[in-house]
Parts: sequence; C-alpha cells; structure tokens
Amino acid sequence: MSGITEPSPFAKKILFMAIGSMGDVLPFINLGVGFSRRGHNVIIAANLRFKKLIEARGFEFREITDEWENTDAGRRMVKHSGSIILGPPAMFNFLNQGIQKAYKDAENVLVNVDFVILGTGSTYMYPECLVRKIPVAFICFYPYASSKNYAGAVYGQPFNALQWLPFGIGAKIWKTIDSIAVYCGSVGLLPIYNKRLKELSLERANTFPSLPGGAFEIDKVPVLHTLNKNLIQIPPNPNNPLEVQIDYPYLNIKDELENFKPPKDLVKWLDEGNKPIYFGYGSMHSFSDVESRVRIWLDVMDKLSIKHRALFSGVGSVRMPELRKAVSSGRIFLVGHVPHSWLFPRVYCVVHHGGAGTTHNVARAGVPSVVVPHFADQPCTF
Repeated sequence: MSGITEPSPFAKKILFMAIGSMGDVLPFINLGVGFSRRGHNVIIAANLRFKKLIEARGFEFREITDEWENTDAGRRMVKHSGSIILGPPAMFNFLNQGIQKAYKDAENVLVNVDFVILGTGSTYMYPECLVRKIPVAFICFYPYASSKNYAGAVYGQPFNALQWLPFGIGAKIWKTIDSIAVYCGSVGLLPIYNKRLKELSLERANTFPSLPGGAFEIDKVPVLHTLNKNLIQIPPNPNNPLEVQIDYPYLNIKDELENFKPPKDLVKWLDEGNKPIYFGYGSMHSFSDVESRVRIWLDVMDKLSIKHRALFSGVGSVRMPELRKAVSSGRIFLVGHVPHSWLFPRVYCVVHHGGAGTTHNVARAGVPSVVVPHFADQPCTF
C-alpha cells in the first residue's frame, strides 16, 4: 500500500538519499512506505533509472547523478571490484567523479525538506545537510559502518580465507585490514571531501563521517544498522549512544506483491517441472563481464549429478549459442526483475552475490543458498 493511512498533524518532509544500485534503492522504498503510513511526505533522491519505481509508490522523486553503469569509470569499477590491486584505484576514480557531480545536485535535491536519511553511498552529503541546518540520520542496509568494537565487512572480499581462523585472531586481523582500508580511502577520497568542506566554510575532517572518529560519532548522529539479529549482531558503539541495530526493512509479502502480476511464461515454466536453482548476482553484475559468469553457471549445471533446471537472472542480453540452446530445451529460463518474496519460495536453491537484501530474502523464504561475492559490499556479508 502506498497511500497515507494515518494523517498526522506532525507530518514532515523526509528525504531518503538512495545512491547506488537496485539493492540500495528498494529498502529505502520500503522505509518510505512506513513513513508514509505515519503521515509523512516521502521524497527519494536517486538515479533517473529508478524514477518510475519510486513514483509507482506515490513518492516524490528527485534526481541525483549516479551513473556508474553508463560511464567508463563505473564499468571499470565493477570489472575490477574483485582485484586487490586494480579495484581500489578504479573505485576511487569513479567515486571522486560521482561525489563532485552529487555536490552539484545538492542545490536542487536538498530543498524544502525537514529531515534527511543518508545511505551508505551518500555519507559525503552530510556537510551539505549541515550548512542547510537539516537534521540527519545514517542507515546501513549491510554490515558497513565500523566502530571501536566492530570492523565493517565492506573491505573483506580479498581476505575470505581468513574465516577459518579463531574468532579472536580473526577479529584482530580484520581490525588491521579495516584500518588500512580507512587509510586508503582517506588518501583516495578525503581530499575531494575536504575541498568541499572548505568551500562550505566547514572545518577540515580527518576521516569520513561514518568511520571511527568521524562526524557521525562526534556529532552523535543517529546510525541505524538494519540487519536481522538472527543473521548478525552489531555490538554497541561506545562513542555514539544513538547507534542502534533494527530489523531489515521488509514490507509484508502481501503489500510487497500488491501490484505484482507474475509473467505467465514464468509461471508456466515453473509449473512444468521440479523446483529450479536460481542464479543471480544482483543488478550490478549486468554491467560487467556477464558472459563469463553465464559460462560458469552453465558449467555448474552440466556437472550436477541430478538433472536440475535453473533460472538465470539479469542476463537476458547475452547471445551465447550455448545459453540459447539451454533455454530452447527448457532447462534454463531467463528471468528479469521479479520480487524475491514471490520467487524464492518456488526455487530449490539460491546462488547469489551476498547482497543484504537478497540474503535477508533468502532467509525469509527458508531456502538453501550459496553465496558468491564479487563486489565491495558483498565480501562474505553474513
């Protein structure tokens, strides 16, 4: 349901800064439904490609530049995300460009709002809110924000082999890795951030707002970790009493599927055989080397001892003869964007990228899963 059901004399204009991929935008839409039901006016700032999705819920849309899939810098970032050598420079190059563009957008986005909720991809917009005297909260949809007692998972992809170590030793190593990553981030991105602080006549920062010792701790900004405690528990941050953990922002399944009509060909295919295996690495993988991943998926299917069927998500543009043959035989079905809450209960197993939204939906559906991380916020997420 998208309409306001509880008119409030205290209604506020709440702006969600939803910079990122589909997995970053959808939970903000879910949160928007909750705020809307409590009488607030919801505004979501995101890339233009999400305009229809946002407005379909009755929310105001404001455009913010976030063109990772249409720029060379963005494509390089995705392509080299798994490389400890090539990944950081590619990411810093893209983010530097994106941050500067977003600062230009602030003038049109941060207008006539009462409260701003920043996501993990928009913490650098905090100074823009400060100078406009707009109250702010920060929300993490995956284990990202580090503190004195917790090393965020965003930097962990190249170090998955450390998982077998005893927890105490592993925690010390992760904290060291976290410190190194913070330093690299400071070298790569902090100059452009401090340049903007100077332009806004604000004090120079030693680190980014969401990191240990950053502005969110200093200013006691509310920080919300939206992660189910049955999957992971975030310890309290002694330096910020307003940093708390809440559940992931689901809609109930009935509301989520309110206007959804499953494709007839998909329903027919599902009904014609055993439950399939789902392969999908999220929206971002569609802009990287998709063919190589499809080859791996097909190879996996060929090696299974049982003749399973499979759903391949987000690869409809691939024109490989092997894939077309598998599709025409009925063993593979190419699926586009379908709500996980509808699809996952109908599959045998989910092979996915470890994004927070997908991970929570797999758990909610109660199906087995195999996680294959390949991007910055999917290091071995849970």
